[in-house]
Amino acid sequence: MIIGLGDLVMGAVRQAFDQVRVKPGEIPVVGWGNSIEAAQEVLDGYVKMATWQDPQLTSYLALSLAAMADRGIPPGFDINVGTLYEKDKAATYLKIMQVSTKGHK
Repeated sequence: MIIGLGDLVMGAVRQAFDQVRVKPGEIPVVGWGNSIEAAQEVLDGYVKMATWQDPQLTSYLALSLAAMADRGIPPGFDINVGTLYEKDKAATYLKIMQVSTKGHK
């Protein structure tokens, strides 16, 4: 098993596997999935599962919690800002990343 800790690493799985003639799915790969390349590799079977961590949402929620605490409102809850996705959901996250790289909201 390979655990890819970084978007650059995860985006290079296909290239590395193709160079050494490893077939998609032959070695299980999991890891970060915040790049178009990683999401496409999930769709193509090179990566079994990836993590989506929306960086903008993560920052926004952290600032919201800080503002609450500053106003005396105890932020007594957890916020989950990540999710795992496999092939059946990869197209959803791929589309989000493709749109966001074109400057659309």
